[in-house]
Amino acid sequence: MWPGQDPLGKRIRWAADSTPSGAWRAVVGVANDARYRDVLQLRPTVYVPVNQQPWIPTFLIVRSDLPLDALVPTLRQEIRAVDPDLGLVNAAHITALLARPLAQPRFNAGVLLAFGGIAVLLAAIGLYGLVSFIVAQRTREVGIRLAVGAQPRQIVTMFLKRGLAPVAAGCAVGVVGVFAGGRLLSSVLYGVTARDPVAIIGAVLGFSLVAVTAALVPARRAAESDPAAALRLE
Repeated sequence: MWPGQDPLGKRIRWAADSTPSGAWRAVVGVANDARYRDVLQLRPTVYVPVNQQPWIPTFLIVRSDLPLDALVPTLRQEIRAVDPDLGLVNAAHITALLARPLAQPRFNAGVLLAFGGIAVLLAAIGLYGLVSFIVAQRTREVGIRLAVGAQPRQIVTMFLKRGLAPVAAGCAVGVVGVFAGGRLLSSVLYGVTARDPVAIIGAVLGFSLVAVTAALVPARRAAESDPAAALRLE
């Protein structure tokens, strides 16, 4: 409201204020941002003293292990014990209150999750097939190496290094892309950032595991094969 200035002592008013003492109110403090009326975005909020409000909406938040049907009668009884004129209305579970404002974000997240899952599955299948094909194409080379004295462990290590090299390059490009274009996804995310380290590390480790499996299975099969049979393979 007042960039670069101290807001304390400033005065504000809004058109809907119909108090008889005048609409001007003095700013006496600044609170932290809070999602008070909307869980998805921040909205301007003003906290007004109780004695300046003609109508005071009061909310009671209760933490309990009891189900709502069993809890409401107990709450009504306790409230009447404090003041017989007070009543309890619109009792609801917090999950029910959050269901409506979160319905659209959850739907968007579900759609993104479905397409993202399909993309990850296709990428994993393609990665596995590509690395397996590369290893299988070098079966004759494996036979030659085994014939001249190479150990199976050395064959497996060689294929793992060569199989993981393009995966490492791809992961590096992907991480750079996430940091470069992460802002494009921030509008559809809630409770997590587009540059979430857990998601990035999980993706890198997941594809690395697929590449290791794709290289390890045919590499071990080739390393344990008969060198003569590998050399005769066309």
